[in-house]
Amino acid sequence: IESLGDDVSLPNLTKLDLQNNKNLVRLPLKLCTPSLQHANFSKNNIEVIPKDFLMSCKGSLQTLDLSENQLTLPMNLIEHSELQILELRHNKIRSVPVIHENLIKLNLDKNDITSIEGLYPVLKQCNDFGKTEDGDWFRPKLKELFLSQNNLSELHSQSMAVMTKLSFIDVVNNSLETLPSVVGYLRDLNKVAIDGNPFRIIRSAISYRAEGGIDTEKLLRSLRKRDYPPKGPGYH
Repeated sequence: IESLGDDVSLPNLTKLDLQNNKNLVRLPLKLCTPSLQHANFSKNNIEVIPKDFLMSCKGSLQTLDLSENQLTLPMNLIEHSELQILELRHNKIRSVPVIHENLIKLNLDKNDITSIEGLYPVLKQCNDFGKTEDGDWFRPKLKELFLSQNNLSELHSQSMAVMTKLSFIDVVNNSLETLPSVVGYLRDLNKVAIDGNPFRIIRSAISYRAEGGIDTEKLLRSLRKRDYPPKGPGYH
């Protein structure tokens, strides 16, 4: 498939699978799918996702797979409150997407991202640990975060501090020298993939289990020793 046309309306469509069409470089500028729940555009050569399409399904979309395309621009999905899984691996994205707090899984492997700051714009009105000006605590539902093979030299501490439901993070093959101490206090975090980073500052805290993989608990304990416990809910 090379093209879907310029003006497509599919009001009752709930699932759209257009994966593995190497000649597909763009979607219709006016693609209206107000009932769409699951969209798979992986393994194409799409460069841009039309805003009209994203807005048309903001109240219904639950999974979006755009992996292995040619995307360069970040996306604003702040209004997609039903979206739970976002796959953006293996593109050319330089900035993280803006996401809703309900997103559970975000895969940004194999991109050109230099910072995770900006995932949650509300943090501009919060303190270092996600406390809002009204006294509430911002706590997104993100559980899985994949960031391997990017250009990260640090992890934005405030962004990490609010991810109190995070259970897994993958930062393999970046340029990280350390991790924010607050990561050690994330109560639900039980697996960290960190191979392929220089980690000069926390090298002594990294060891491997006999069965393979990082000794996550030892790493997290070491991080906790570096700073006082953060204030707010969701921490050890």
